[in-house]
Amino acid sequence: MDALLDAIADHVAFAILQAVLISAVAAAFLLDWSVRRQQRVSGLERRVTRGPESMVYLITAFSIVVVEVIAIVLAFDEIPFRERVAWALFDGALAGYLLLGSGWVRNKTIGLVNWLRTLG
Repeated sequence: MDALLDAIADHVAFAILQAVLISAVAAAFLLDWSVRRQQRVSGLERRVTRGPESMVYLITAFSIVVVEVIAIVLAFDEIPFRERVAWALFDGALAGYLLLGSGWVRNKTIGLVNWLRTLG
């Protein structure tokens, strides 16, 4: 009975992880689309040029998130290994879009980093 509960818990946790990642990507995509749409309507274009310091923060955040997500996905023993690898690659791509492709998430990440720097 305990093995069955562990298997169900793994599948539920895996489904929650996937739902959170996909929801975050969908929200970021919609926010980016909204900003682009507003720029088209207003005729004003806003462009942020990231310097080397902020790119270091973004790439570091990306690396940490990708390593954690892949480690979590590969830890689900109830899912066959080939499927876990496919999910790990898929989730890595989702995290890549979130942290490097989405302007809204990049801006929020840099804001969080700046806020953390003021604390220390």
